[in-house]
Amino acid sequence: MAESFLTKPPSRSGFGVRQPALPNAVLVLALIALGLGIFFRFYHLDRKVYSGDEVYTSLRMLGDVEAQLVRQADHFHDAHDLWLVLHPTPPQGATDPFATVRGLALEEPQHPPIYYLLGHFWLGVFGNSIAAIRGLSAVISLLALPLAFWLGIELYGRPRAGWIAVALFALSPIGVLYAQEAREYALWTVALLALSATLLRAIRLDRPADWWLVAALATFGLYVYPLTFLVLAGLAAYVLLMHRANRPLLLRCALAFAGGALAFLPWGVVLLGHVRAVARSVSTVLSGHLMPGQIARAFAALFRLNVFDANLSNSRLNIVMTALTLLLLLCAIAFVLRRQPASVSLFLLLPIVFSTVPLLVVDFFGGESVLIPRYFMPSYIYLDYCLVGLLSAAIAARSVRIELLGFALFVSLLAVRAASCVASSQATMWWNKMGDNSVSVASAVNHGLRPVIVSDEILDYPLVLANYLRPGVALSLRPRCYLCEERAEPKLDADILPPRRDFTDLFALGPSPQLQSLLHTIVLRRHLHIIHHCINVRHNCVSDLNVEPVFPTGYAP
Repeated sequence: MAESFLTKPPSRSGFGVRQPALPNAVLVLALIALGLGIFFRFYHLDRKVYSGDEVYTSLRMLGDVEAQLVRQADHFHDAHDLWLVLHPTPPQGATDPFATVRGLALEEPQHPPIYYLLGHFWLGVFGNSIAAIRGLSAVISLLALPLAFWLGIELYGRPRAGWIAVALFALSPIGVLYAQEAREYALWTVALLALSATLLRAIRLDRPADWWLVAALATFGLYVYPLTFLVLAGLAAYVLLMHRANRPLLLRCALAFAGGALAFLPWGVVLLGHVRAVARSVSTVLSGHLMPGQIARAFAALFRLNVFDANLSNSRLNIVMTALTLLLLLCAIAFVLRRQPASVSLFLLLPIVFSTVPLLVVDFFGGESVLIPRYFMPSYIYLDYCLVGLLSAAIAARSVRIELLGFALFVSLLAVRAASCVASSQATMWWNKMGDNSVSVASAVNHGLRPVIVSDEILDYPLVLANYLRPGVALSLRPRCYLCEERAEPKLDADILPPRRDFTDLFALGPSPQLQSLLHTIVLRRHLHIIHHCINVRHNCVSDLNVEPVFPTGYAP
């Protein structure tokens, strides 16, 4: 008979187990953390700037494509016209689910369709306000909490580990941050947790129904985010190393993973058929030139973000917290390696290695993936379970001193994570928004008496601004393509200014050198008495506005 997790030997805890003196305190803390985590996921959902990535999420959910909007740019006469692109009435417009899939296939095939299809139907029910759109990710993120409990029990065999996992995941700064972003990363976390727990259950019980579920969740994970392939490789290596003598089990696992990969094949064909679109989408990430020292510093900072995140750049506090976080994680990894059986340590560490090393290799040959924390979501998940093992064993240790130390560490971790969530909840901009200064720019434009925005920049930035501009702010857009196939340069001529001549403030948004020269000529030739401002977007001009700087890629580690 297969072994139940309730009968797993107590030696798995690592320190030697007794009945802990603080079981109620752990449960109470976990419930408090759970309540706070749910609160932070929904508090100020629309406070942070609606970023360029989220603009593309809206376009996909609505079934729009960038190429069509670029061609229609002449019809966007003011900010309200542009606002209606993201917030049409009725919410779903005239599109259908197939338009969502087509838009992804043509312009962003590296994003499979599951999350965006869910969002398509979500908009039809809850509307397309910023809070409503982000609400989908927030609701999805709640599913991670019971799954975190389940995986904790499957790994360590005790409800105490499950409750510690729930507490850590509830107040995970990364988890809360992406729960409030209209992208698929909260759903990816849910998919990885469900896949991991189901795989352990399938290995333990070895029933056909469980292996079918593993195959289904492998498929689901791949259709949420393709980097699930790296995690599947790590889990496959774990099964091969741990159960190489059990050939029937190896065969069932291989069939389950192969079934998931085959089910993903249709979208794989889409990826292969639109390689140029993928290259355009990830061109910034793959065109970096980071030095090894920069990669090492950014990589270290990545792990701090899930323990302490105050959005501070190059501060001494960041350096101290990064060092403390690395020390804590190294202790947790060492504990798992030395005190836990290989069935636990390999399960946690192999997916980390398989999902991290390829990204670092790419960066050493010219990339910037280390500046994109969401790519490392699997590492955050499995490292948290290393902490769960350390804390669970320490709180149940024979030594009262170790028990109290473990409990104090648990309290400290939750306090620091909660403080990070508090800081993030009050901000309008955070590192995951890539330094977007849209709110500040919009405020400066709105203070103009009769402003006009002229731009040949990529369309996502004007779409972001439209959420914060006064509806009547005039626009003249000649946007360039970013994701779409059309490579033609925008048409720039003397008619780029709207017919109205009573503008008092001209704002050039991310202008190319050609547009800057044209605008200067027009203002001088027509003797226009207007104030000419330049809004820097991609280091293309020196801005004279008192606004925060824009970082076109990455984050401030």
